[in-house]
Amino acid sequence: MEKKPKVVISTQHKKDIDIDELRINLEDMIAKYVNGKYQFDLNPSGSFVKGGPPGDTGLTGRKIVVDAYGPTVPVGGVHFLGKTHPKLIVLQHMQLDI
Repeated sequence: MEKKPKVVISTQHKKDIDIDELRINLEDMIAKYVNGKYQFDLNPSGSFVKGGPPGDTGLTGRKIVVDAYGPTVPVGGVHFLGKTHPKLIVLQHMQLDI
């Protein structure tokens, strides 16, 4: 049996929406574009009521690689915003040269 590529779709919804009904509606909307070539995981973690910055961010000192130009730039041991001790900056540059 051929293994189909998996596509994950997570969509925010209102609190009173039934998850199973949402999945059926999403499958109906997507099916006409993909012709059964993909396996879908629609809202695999279940309810997605709280979204945006309050739902997924907001921690002080959180290190996010995307904010540091993606995985091609080494991320040091400090958070992205805020004060960084000068010795840590020098250490990061030294590690790149090694």
